[in-house]
Amino acid sequence: MRHIRGKTSPAVLAVICVLTILGGCTPREPAVAETTADNSSAVITAKGDYTVSYTAEDTEAVWNEESACVLTLDGDTIAASGTGVSVSGSRALITAPGIYVLRGSLDNGQILVDVSDSGTVLLVMDGASLSCSDNAPLYIHQADKTVLLLADGTQNSVTDGEHYTLAEGTDEPNAAIFSKDDLTITGGGSLTVDATYNNGINCKDTLKITGGSITVDAVGNGIKGLSLIHISEPTRPLYI
Repeated sequence: MRHIRGKTSPAVLAVICVLTILGGCTPREPAVAETTADNSSAVITAKGDYTVSYTAEDTEAVWNEESACVLTLDGDTIAASGTGVSVSGSRALITAPGIYVLRGSLDNGQILVDVSDSGTVLLVMDGASLSCSDNAPLYIHQADKTVLLLADGTQNSVTDGEHYTLAEGTDEPNAAIFSKDDLTITGGGSLTVDATYNNGINCKDTLKITGGSITVDAVGNGIKGLSLIHISEPTRPLYI
């Protein structure tokens, strides 16, 4: 993990700084940040024993185009070459585990993951720019596990609008990148998230960040996780 920035979340930055100083090679108990009313400081409190396990997918995800479904983003259209996905205009629905490569620029659309089968959905951002004016540009509604891989040397971005159109009685999604299940972000590329509705990245389960250069500007929380956020570097695990 190279850097994370939240527009209005200095408390998150404070937690990262403290754990960078205090952290070691031995896994620590996870902690949560409790902010003051003006969001200017953070208190770190342990929340019981927790062990984070990794698979090769979390740190060394591999892909090849021959076995992948390539989604070519072109303004208000998406072209898919492969199976496991259905496309309607500028919206793509992924319904099966597999490898999906995102390339190009999507002006106003959405990548929606809704997979009931077990298995990993590997989303490769290979020079992809996602934008949606009325909802989360990247919405993982259901999946056993999703790995968001930032392809080496690429620049990628996700941008949402100021107002979401949500189903009646719901308040989700509420982030430019929103996942209801386990999510790992890794790779050697960069990702810029510009969230003008609420949160930048929000995971309702376990969020692992094991690579990439990530910048988040958000009117709400920059990065938010319900069960656990684990940001790791080769010799220094960081828990938020």
